[in-house]
Amino acid sequence: MNLAYSKLEENQGYLDREITAVGQGASRREAISCKLWPWIAALATLMTVSILSVTQMKRDIIRPDLGQVISCYYNTPSGDGSAQLQPSGIGPRLCTHINVAFARIVNKSIHLEHSQYDALQQVVKLKQNNPMLKVLLSVGGAGENNGFSEMVINHASRKIFIKSIKKVLKDYSLDGIDLDWEFPVVHDQRELSARERQHFSQLLREIRLEYIREKRDYILSVALAAPQSIVDVAYDVDQINLYVDFANIMTYDFHYYTKFTPFTGFNSPLYARSSEELFLATLNINYTVHMYQSKGLDRNKIVVGIPTYGHSFNLVNPENPSVGSPASGIGALGAGGFVDYPTVCAYTAAHARGATLRWDEQARAPYLYCGAEQGTPVPINLQECRQGTPVPINLQECRQGTPVPINLQECRQGTPVPINLQECRQSTPVPINLQECRQGTPVPINLQNIQKDGSVDMSHAKLHHKQSDM
Repeated sequence: MNLAYSKLEENQGYLDREITAVGQGASRREAISCKLWPWIAALATLMTVSILSVTQMKRDIIRPDLGQVISCYYNTPSGDGSAQLQPSGIGPRLCTHINVAFARIVNKSIHLEHSQYDALQQVVKLKQNNPMLKVLLSVGGAGENNGFSEMVINHASRKIFIKSIKKVLKDYSLDGIDLDWEFPVVHDQRELSARERQHFSQLLREIRLEYIREKRDYILSVALAAPQSIVDVAYDVDQINLYVDFANIMTYDFHYYTKFTPFTGFNSPLYARSSEELFLATLNINYTVHMYQSKGLDRNKIVVGIPTYGHSFNLVNPENPSVGSPASGIGALGAGGFVDYPTVCAYTAAHARGATLRWDEQARAPYLYCGAEQGTPVPINLQECRQGTPVPINLQECRQGTPVPINLQECRQGTPVPINLQECRQSTPVPINLQECRQGTPVPINLQNIQKDGSVDMSHAKLHHKQSDM
């Protein structure tokens, strides 16, 4: 595997250079506003790359040099028998740190299912082939904020949690803990959330002091939100900076379809686009890193999140695939609008001629679009239908290899005509010569090939009926 990171240079304490990751034998790909990095394939939903290589605690709490940090979040298999990445399939030298995700907090203590314990043990065994690998247990994740709220509420509750941390680290020979609370203060339990920002900082301090008391060099990391609207209310960044080894900034999910944001956008853009203003101009990696630095997070503790999945959108107008165009909902591709890496690979392979890949120079991000996705009806408008007359057909959407029933409005009074779209190009006029057109008679037309000029080679078309006058 070849990894190349652009050098990050100092510019008044800000990150102004592009972070790039290039995989051997791979090109930039993305499914409908998706940031993809082929060199990590299906391993995880997140890979993070550290900005600098030296980590230390302030106030005389000195931490060892962690070197380059490539922290991979590994979701343990669900155990339902579906095809999922098993621990044995993880390259032991792909990442410097693996965060096994996600443990829950139950009764103020760390809780893992039996299948998760098994997966955790298997991941730790990867260290046999790479002794430098660090394995952490990640606690929390999206939708798991209730356990945190009840646990941080007072010192006694936090002490119970810290005791469970010590036990799991010792019992499973782990290198540290990663806290992924999404998010302090930002949830509906108002009676519990008033002081969560302060309590979270206290929790981090108490975990660090317990590490020091036991003279252990366990790692303490956190996953932090990217939008400033969350950061401003959820974190005391300067306090977090005192106690963590590094922070995994969740610089992804900047754009996805909701009823409040019914338009397309990039999952993880590096920079803002010139058309973006106010709040929208803050939804990018560059702004987020600047913001955290200004709030007191050392740049040598910033780990930038790179998603290995994308978001899909259903366009209101298939002929308007530009960034920011109106969307009517999530796309059919993926699950709930989330498109994982293997699905993207399969989709681009199946739609090599019908899909279009574009690169946005301002955002420094690619995206992919196609007029229609799998399972979507293909409307084709027959402007006219006359024997021996070329008929311009506009392929508004495309599906590969799927029979499409077409209604010849002008010549057949409602009789479906099966046409097999072997290959198609979105919005390309395709002149088709109807060799046979009889009222009430189905005419099978096979589009074997669409030429580069948009014309169709009809040499393989089969005539099933004699020609007759209309």
